[in-house]
Amino acid sequence: MRKGGRTSDRGVNISLSTAIYPFSPVTFFTDYWEKKPLFLTESNRGPTFEHLLGTKDLDYLISSLSFSDPNWILLVKDGLSLPHAKLLDRESFVDLAKIRHAFASGYTIQLSKLQRRWAPVGAFARDLEIDFVRHSIPLAKHISVHAYFTPRNSRGLGPHYDDHNVFVVQLQGGKTWRIYGPGDQFPIRPQEVGDNRNLPDLLHEDDMRAGDVLYIPRGFYHEARASDDTSLHLSLSVYPHTWLDLFHEMMSFEPEFRQALPPGARSEQLDRLRNRINFSMNCDNVEGAMDRLIQKFAASLHRLPAEGINELPPSSLTVRTKIERCRGLLARTSGETTEEIKLQYYGSELTAPVEFGPVFSFLTTAESFLVDDLPDLLAPDEKIQVVKQLIDDGFLRIA
Repeated sequence: MRKGGRTSDRGVNISLSTAIYPFSPVTFFTDYWEKKPLFLTESNRGPTFEHLLGTKDLDYLISSLSFSDPNWILLVKDGLSLPHAKLLDRESFVDLAKIRHAFASGYTIQLSKLQRRWAPVGAFARDLEIDFVRHSIPLAKHISVHAYFTPRNSRGLGPHYDDHNVFVVQLQGGKTWRIYGPGDQFPIRPQEVGDNRNLPDLLHEDDMRAGDVLYIPRGFYHEARASDDTSLHLSLSVYPHTWLDLFHEMMSFEPEFRQALPPGARSEQLDRLRNRINFSMNCDNVEGAMDRLIQKFAASLHRLPAEGINELPPSSLTVRTKIERCRGLLARTSGETTEEIKLQYYGSELTAPVEFGPVFSFLTTAESFLVDDLPDLLAPDEKIQVVKQLIDDGFLRIA
C-alpha cells in the first residue's frame, strides 16, 4: 500500500464521531443506523477528508494495475460497464490513455478496495472499524472502500440498493443524490439485475459538496449524478452481523444442533427443537455469542503499513524509551486456565502466568507509554524484554 506522500499511519485520525458530527454515535445508532438516511454537511464539521485521496493520485492507482479486473477497476456509464479488454495496453497494464478517453466520453472510473492500496484510506477505514468495535457493533467483514471519479453532468450507476450500509464521503466537486425508500428490507444478498422503473417513493434529494457525508442504510434505493464539476467521492461498505449470524453463533456451540435433521417433521422432534431453542435463548448464551462475534472481528484487524518494514527494537531500548501501540490494532486477554493468561492480538499471542494480569490489562488499554510505565510487578529488564517481544510481533513500536 502506497502512502501517497501526504500522510502515514501516524497521520490524521477520523473517528466515527468526526464523520457524523454534530450527531453522537449513540444518537446515530439509535435513530439512523439501518433505519433512515442521514445527510451531513461540511459546514458543520470543517475540513476533514481532503488528505484521503485527490484526483492527482488516481493516475498512480490506475497505472499500477497490471490487469483489468472488476475487483479493482471498473468504467461504468448509466449502469453499463466497458469490457475489460478495452482498458489494457499491449503489456496487459491498464492503459491511462484509454481510461482518459472513456472518462471524456462520460464514463465513471470506479476503483475498488482502496483500503488495501492507499494508506490514508486504509487508516480511515480502520479508524471506523475500531469505533464500531468499541460501540459493540459486530461487523461481518472489513470495511471496503471504493472511489468514484465521475465526469461533469454524468452518472455511473443507475438506481439500485445495496446489501450493506453505505457511507458516502464527497472529496472533490459535487454530486446530486436521490434517495428512495427501501426495496428489500434488510437484504443479505446483492440486488439482482432487473427493472428499476417502479422505484419506491423519493425520500429526499441532496446536493453534496466536498466535505459532506451521506449515510444510506442497506436496502434503500439510491442514484447520483455529477454536477457541473467533475466529482470524486469515496463509498464505504459496512457489513454488520445480523440476528441470523448471532443465532448461528449460539447454536453452533450446542452439540444437539449439529446433529443431522431427522427424517420427517415428527411432532416429538419439533417439540424437542422448541425446548432446546428456549433453553439456549438465555442471557448468558446471547451475550457470549455477541462477544465472540465482536472478538473474532477485533482479532482480524491486521497491522496497518507504517514507516517501513524494518521496525525492529533497537539495542538501545531502555526503560525511558517511549512506546506506542501500532495503529489499528486491538488486543484482549483471556484466561484458559487458572494458572495462565494470554494477551491475544492479530497473528500472535503472549502467554504468561496468571499473575501477569495487570501487565496484560495495561497493554490492552494504553495507547502510548514509557517502558517503565509497565506495572512494577516486572523488573526493569523484564519490562524491556516484554516490549521487545511485542515489537517483534508487530503490536508495539518505538514512538
